[in-house]
Amino acid sequence: MVQVIRGKLIKGQDQLGAGFEPRAELVTEWGIVNSSLSLIRNWGVAAALALWPATAHAGGGFDFSDLEFQAGGIGIITPKYEGSKSYEGIALPYIFPGGKDGDDDLSFVDLDSLQYRLIKSGPFEAGPLAGVWLGRRDSDGDKLLGLGDIDAGLVVGGYGAVRFGYTKFQASYHTQVTGEDVGSLIRLRADAEVPVSRGFKLLAGVGTNYATNRYNDKYFGVSAAQAAGSIAGLPFYDPGDGFKDVFAGAGAEFDITDRWTARFYGEYSRLIGDAADSPVIETKDQFSGLLSISYQFGSPKLAAEPAPLK
Repeated sequence: MVQVIRGKLIKGQDQLGAGFEPRAELVTEWGIVNSSLSLIRNWGVAAALALWPATAHAGGGFDFSDLEFQAGGIGIITPKYEGSKSYEGIALPYIFPGGKDGDDDLSFVDLDSLQYRLIKSGPFEAGPLAGVWLGRRDSDGDKLLGLGDIDAGLVVGGYGAVRFGYTKFQASYHTQVTGEDVGSLIRLRADAEVPVSRGFKLLAGVGTNYATNRYNDKYFGVSAAQAAGSIAGLPFYDPGDGFKDVFAGAGAEFDITDRWTARFYGEYSRLIGDAADSPVIETKDQFSGLLSISYQFGSPKLAAEPAPLK
């Protein structure tokens, strides 16, 4: 999904509070629960990925007088697993540093992609990213029965991007570092945020994911042992690496007041290549949606009138 939440690390406020321990305070789901979300309960997609900057006085202690941060909630509708016809909902709270001035050091692009802009030179930027993959349970669909579970885990990686006008083109690398080895993804995408009027933007994005052989084996393959234990009688299937999907989405962001902001985004993706031919999938067509509402603490910054594109 296109950038969901964005924040700026305020200059001079780059220290985490002592004893910072990321955790989520609330996770709510609709539909049949995917127990891999216990990872989110422990790590917290929202609170776990949030940073809380503070300014230290020379004489000790912290000064919060200039601190700006956003707090709110995100609701996500997503397929229960890649290729599923069934959907589930996830609700997450978050706290995020920064205001609404558009100079973003942090961008929450998706569950597996909280990006920190470490390098910026002209239109180019790059930095690390982190997130989660939710894994899969064999109870998530009839075709999965007997195949075993895929562990959820923490995802890390990096990204590089270049911006032209309102559009950002980027490439990112994602790999899971906790739980089992499920391979890696390389994501290519282009996202546009077009100001229409004061406090209102249109959003759009397109992209694709390239999966390693290990990733496709785990999520779309059926080993000989899995085929023997499959309740649905799935055959052996050994996919290779390659592009696994293409996606496109659109949405909008608007200021409800000078402090309240809402964002919604819908996305369509289609499985392609070996992933599309997998016997574990129920459909090639996938849909997802997101709604976020946030409140800004600190000094509110009203969005400027959109400048003409040069």
